[in-house]
Amino acid sequence: MTDPFHYSTTFKLDKAHLNECYSNTVIIKRPIVAYGKSIILLLVGIFMIKFTEVEAYLGYFLLGLGIVEALGCRFQQPWWVARQMFGRSGNSKVTLTIDEKGVLTHSAYVNSVILWQDISAVTPTKDGVLITHSQGRSYISDKCLSEPAKQFLMAEHN
Repeated sequence: MTDPFHYSTTFKLDKAHLNECYSNTVIIKRPIVAYGKSIILLLVGIFMIKFTEVEAYLGYFLLGLGIVEALGCRFQQPWWVARQMFGRSGNSKVTLTIDEKGVLTHSAYVNSVILWQDISAVTPTKDGVLITHSQGRSYISDKCLSEPAKQFLMAEHN
């Protein structure tokens, strides 16, 4: 009889780790789709300033919102990483455990359990593994996984 599989490691949620998580999980939209909301806000703002009798403040407000939205699209990754670093979990230690129950993450602020039956896909990426489950998607870096743990992840799902 074989022993049940158990793998546990600890890593730090630092800037490099968060950048890797972002670049391996975010689906990049086409530029016209990504900037669509900012383009609409800019056009409506210009229209309100030029062609309506409404006070110009509203048009300038919409122009400002359009510019902020465009900057948010342009600097999406650094903005996301900065928000994570300023949050409570930035630079904290996280314990990752993979066993017969599923994938468990534990830190001072978050306890997460992804059960095997909730996982719909395990996809290898160039730097780690992307787990699609009922609550969304989670990324585990290869730096946090041993080769047996990675093989167990892939085998357990299939």
